[in-house]
Amino acid sequence: MRPKTSAALSIALVWGWATAALAQAPDEPWIDPPAQPSTPAPSPVVSAPAAPAPPPVAAPPLAAPPAGPLGPTRASAEALVPPAWTRDKNGKPKRRIRAEEGIATPPGYRDGTRATPALLVPGVILLPVAYGATLFTSLTCGTLDLVDSRRAGDCGSTDWAWGALPLAGPVLIAIDRDVDPGWRTGYALYAIAQHAGLALVITGAAVRQKVWNLEPQYRQAEVGAELGVGPGSFDLTVTF
Repeated sequence: MRPKTSAALSIALVWGWATAALAQAPDEPWIDPPAQPSTPAPSPVVSAPAAPAPPPVAAPPLAAPPAGPLGPTRASAEALVPPAWTRDKNGKPKRRIRAEEGIATPPGYRDGTRATPALLVPGVILLPVAYGATLFTSLTCGTLDLVDSRRAGDCGSTDWAWGALPLAGPVLIAIDRDVDPGWRTGYALYAIAQHAGLALVITGAAVRQKVWNLEPQYRQAEVGAELGVGPGSFDLTVTF
């Protein structure tokens, strides 16, 4: 029985020593197995937002028809044709019509002003006629006086020479006491006529009258002259 007991005791000692050795051995760190590369999940596809529809574009307004060589064409021209009452006996539109209060400007015309003919025309006529009469009388009387003075051996009077001076000349002769009273009265009338003519010219040019002037595109080729006289100016306009 002893040999079996020794063998069993030996086995128990070896087992205990092995167990103690394993218990005293340091624990080795645990090494994780290498991680397998994971396939990235596909990113969700985000679609771009749809572009907003462009706003509706308004159609551009229709351009007016081009004007012809004589002005607007067709419908617009028909609306601007001077009416029948603005035409003369030959059927041509009058170049200028006196404006009437309360009446609109007729088609084919535009508003304007001009000098007052009722004052300007008489002044333009009276002033040169009065001056011409004064000058003629002064030359005639001066010549006769000079001839008589030469016969009498005198140098004659020089008072008649003032008649060549407009406006002031007849006044100087009219107040000259050496001149015959009859001639003084005549020269006083000459002075009044000259000053009256000048006053009419100035007033007629200053007082403007409203008129309707024909548009250029309706004027036909013609020859005419227009006289304008104002303070310090004298204009003569010739139209073709």
